[in-house]
Amino acid sequence: MANRRLTDVPTMAVISLSLTGVALLYAPVALFSHPAHMPKANAIAAAVGLGLVCTAAAFLLFFELIAEVGPAKSSMITFVNPAVAVAGGVAFLGESIKVGVIVGFPLVMVGLVLSTLRKGDDAGTGADAAAVMETAPLADAGMAGPANP
Repeated sequence: MANRRLTDVPTMAVISLSLTGVALLYAPVALFSHPAHMPKANAIAAAVGLGLVCTAAAFLLFFELIAEVGPAKSSMITFVNPAVAVAGGVAFLGESIKVGVIVGFPLVMVGLVLSTLRKGDDAGTGADAAAVMETAPLADAGMAGPANP
C-alpha cells in the first residue's frame, strides 16, 4: 500500500509516522498498566538503551541493508536472528547450546543460502550464496560458513 500511495513521501517520514502511530496505540495500554512504584534508575536506563540501540540503530542498519541488497534479500536477515540470540545467551548469560540448536542452525543456514540463490545458480557458483555464508554470524567462531583452505 505504501509503495502505491506514498511514492512521493520520503521513506523516513513514512517510517516515523508508522512508529508514532504504534506509540499512540500503545499509550492507553501503558497508561492503565503502570507499575505500583517507580522502577529503579538502572531499569529505566536499560529500557532507554534498548529503545535507542536495539530499535533505532537496528532500523537504520536495516534501511541501509535494504538499500544495498533490496527488500527481498534483506528480509533474509530475520533467519539469522535466532542464531545471534543463542550466541548472546551463551556469551553473556552462560546458557548452554542444546542439540536442537546444533541441528537446527545449519539447516536454517542451508535454507538461507538456497533462498538467496538466483535461478540457474548452484551452490558451487552462486556468488550470493557464497557472500551469505561468508558473512553469516558465528562464521568466525567456526560454527558456520565454508571451510577455509
